Amino acid sequence: MINIVEWSRILLPFINEFANLLTLSGFSKFYIHNPQTNTDLVNKLIIDFIALSAIIWNACYITQKENMIHGIIKGVIIIFLAFIVPNLFLHKLIDLCTMCIEKNQTNKLLSGLFIIGVLLALEVIIYKYSIILIDKLFKKKFKSKTKETFSKKV
Repeated sequence: MINIVEWSRILLPFINEFANLLTLSGFSKFYIHNPQTNTDLVNKLIIDFIALSAIIWNACYITQKENMIHGIIKGVIIIFLAFIVPNLFLHKLIDLCTMCIEKNQTNKLLSGLFIIGVLLALEVIIYKYSIILIDKLFKKKFKSKTKETFSKKV
């Protein structure tokens, strides 16, 4: 069973997108993309800081649990799917999802939650397959270097 720490590690990289989603859907104005006041800027920076810290936490966790390559891959994938893609496309994706339905606060919120869920699923899938691919590539390289080293000594 997943405890609160594990849930935090999984969801905190997406905290900026949850805050952005609440802002885009009209429930709050806590995370404004183009802050006009110092308060808006500080709110945005704090949320981004938490999200980026959680991404580092995930990379460190995987590095400690597995190895450095896996940790770097995890960090890069999370930065891409939890930070870059949503910052560029979340608003457009929500509009696309609500194109055929009434564009009210609830529908925007539900569409955004669906999109974040898809991004979380993509993170897991891309990470798993990246690790399989990287492990196969590195094992082949390691085996070939090991064979070369031993064959030179003999």
